[in-house]
Amino acid sequence: MKNKKTLFIFLMGLLLLVGACSSKGIEPKEAASIFLDAEFYGKATEKYEKYFNVKIVDVEKSIKEGLALTMKPLGVSDETLDTMSKNIKETIAKKTSYKIKEVETKKETTTVTAEIYGLDFTNLETKVEEKVSAELIKVLKENGIEINSIEEISEITDPTQIEKGQKIVQDPEMTAKIMNTILPSLFKETEKMSKPTDVAFVIKESKKEGWEVADYNNIVLDLTDAFLNL
Repeated sequence: MKNKKTLFIFLMGLLLLVGACSSKGIEPKEAASIFLDAEFYGKATEKYEKYFNVKIVDVEKSIKEGLALTMKPLGVSDETLDTMSKNIKETIAKKTSYKIKEVETKKETTTVTAEIYGLDFTNLETKVEEKVSAELIKVLKENGIEINSIEEISEITDPTQIEKGQKIVQDPEMTAKIMNTILPSLFKETEKMSKPTDVAFVIKESKKEGWEVADYNNIVLDLTDAFLNL
């Protein structure tokens, strides 16, 4: 009986020890997935805070702050920025994907290679120009200037219409109105890249600080480029 009791206590102690060890840390591959999920999909944020010891900014808020730097000077409204941020976040969630392609651990650091299928924004500038032209033609027609393409503006000979057209084209409020019209839906129309982009980054685990991404700021920029392909 005594031997059985001793064996039972030993086994229980062993189970508790294994449980404690397994809950202490995570494997590098899982750590990399938590990092990507939290930073770009707004998922696994509690795990990210726990294992990486960081407080992550809301993805949508982060996107809006980035957009505001270039869009605000063009007169894009807060409402439009909110819609754009929401649409970009939703599009990333629905149309992008990644997988951990390779994990190589050497001593205290691990190099992770992520294969990312991002959004195809390679023709974004062309799409914006097309939409701006279409909206501008619409506005000009509403003001009595009958044209079917932007190129036809140079063919106008009536001085009154030339002056009216110049005022419309050069009006900052009109530019802002057009941007606020075309931008919200622009990102919803974007499709997934047919070929992936590989991004390698280094992570390491510290007993005190938890997991961390080496050269964090530059890596996030590299990953953002891969996810958005701007």
